[in-house]
Amino acid sequence: MKNLATALAKAQSEFRTVPQSGKNPFHKSTYSTLKDCWDTARPVLANHGLSVLQFPDIMGDGNFVLKTVVLHESGESMEGYQPVISSKPDAQSMGSALTYARRYGLCAALGLVSGDEDDDGNAASQVKSKPARAKTAPPATPPSVGGATNPSLTEQIKSAPHLGALTTLYEGNKDAIGAMSEDERNKVLEIFKAMKVQLSGKEKI
Repeated sequence: MKNLATALAKAQSEFRTVPQSGKNPFHKSTYSTLKDCWDTARPVLANHGLSVLQFPDIMGDGNFVLKTVVLHESGESMEGYQPVISSKPDAQSMGSALTYARRYGLCAALGLVSGDEDDDGNAASQVKSKPARAKTAPPATPPSVGGATNPSLTEQIKSAPHLGALTTLYEGNKDAIGAMSEDERNKVLEIFKAMKVQLSGKEKI
């Protein structure tokens, strides 16, 4: 592993901070896209005889994972696995989850870092504990979406038990939401935002 270790150490000294071209309207934040990560890493890797392979795999327990392999031109390599967690068992949700896993798997394997604002994982989808507050008036009920605008997604949003589940639901449907018409997308995002306010109020009580 000496050749790989030496080359990777040199590459890491040259990696710049990954830019953040992605925008998360749900959390009103920016994050580094998969393209941002690859654009940062690819030229440096090539200069040091390094390359990265990523492909989905299934573990012995049946769980889906993303396998990331860092290779050196000498033939040396190292590998790791990133869980692939999809909110629904369909191709679109799995594709979104894979993209998410590829981004984090690549950054973890190479030691890439993003700017301070990058929290597209929303603090690993966990809600931080907060000091207790006096109970206030109940939050407003999330707006409903008329017609046939994603009724199943609407029901899932309104039944989310906590902020972590709501964030996971959003991440798993991000591509589908982006493909909607502007009117449908705005309605769904309003439901997400209203539910986020409602769940945040419950966490503070």
